[in-house]
Amino acid sequence: MTPIALPMLMMLQATTSPQPGAVPAPAEAPAPAAPRPLSQLPGPRTFGVIDQARFDECHDAAIADAATGVVVANQWLMEGGTFLARQCLGFAYARQGVFPAATATFVRAAEEATLARDWRAANLWAQAGNAALAGGDATAARDHLNAALVAGTLAGVPLGEAHLDRARAALVLGDMAGARTDLDLATRHAAEDPLVWLLSATLARRQDDLARAQADIAVAAQLGPRDAAIALEAGNIAAAGDRLEVAERQWQTAVTLGGTTPPAVAAQARLAELAAFREAELIDAHTSTRVPNPRLADVPVAIVTPADLTPPAAPTPTPAPAPAPAPVQPR
Repeated sequence: MTPIALPMLMMLQATTSPQPGAVPAPAEAPAPAAPRPLSQLPGPRTFGVIDQARFDECHDAAIADAATGVVVANQWLMEGGTFLARQCLGFAYARQGVFPAATATFVRAAEEATLARDWRAANLWAQAGNAALAGGDATAARDHLNAALVAGTLAGVPLGEAHLDRARAALVLGDMAGARTDLDLATRHAAEDPLVWLLSATLARRQDDLARAQADIAVAAQLGPRDAAIALEAGNIAAAGDRLEVAERQWQTAVTLGGTTPPAVAAQARLAELAAFREAELIDAHTSTRVPNPRLADVPVAIVTPADLTPPAAPTPTPAPAPAPAPVQPR
């Protein structure tokens, strides 16, 4: 303590010391500090090169063989591994298709990263949301994605992908307005992802905005010209607008590109239905019936069906009355 600070401290002690025989007043409890957002916490902790190198090794092991990845990640955890070890474990579970376990592991990793004030916390929440969505739990997915987005640290493509996943969750939960808001943000931040535009086009068609649907599917086709799912949806949009020849060409493209994949199989079914309709000369209506999209199982899409292509039956004409016989002229 410096010589200047010492007298000041003694003066402070003298002014606060109680007089002899006086009853000291109770000390007031300090007001609780207002919580601060994660982005404002000082000194975010970033783990070093050794941790990142081990994560890369674990990640590579999980890619090569998911079961091996689970073993490697658990061994790392037993040795005191950080949330990076849990991230690797969650990835390995996801590779195995065990999405509930992957979700829970990513959540635990995100919580640990948040406590460590590490910048990767938001990305881990996003991974938890993605795994929950893959596992069919849209409610949990949206909660985890909310946590990822509210952190305010995602940027660029990761930010756009988080909005995309939250839009997919919203669609499952029937929140069309929320899905549209997130998809608009996804097209801004992840504009090079054809899936963003495909999903946006599908939603626009469902909302009867065919102009928006056509514009968005055109962007998707530019980004993914050999994607059978995009060709399938392009056909669906064309059919919704009574452009059945265009729909036929798009569905045929989906079959050619997709081989035996679900989008190609769905397109083949549409082509068979359309052929049957044409044979019956019932080609002047379009559909509003929705079935699951093979690639985006959480997004209903329109297809052409026989019932919807059947025009209203024409009224049966009333037969004209037979003319009255001419009167017989007297001879």
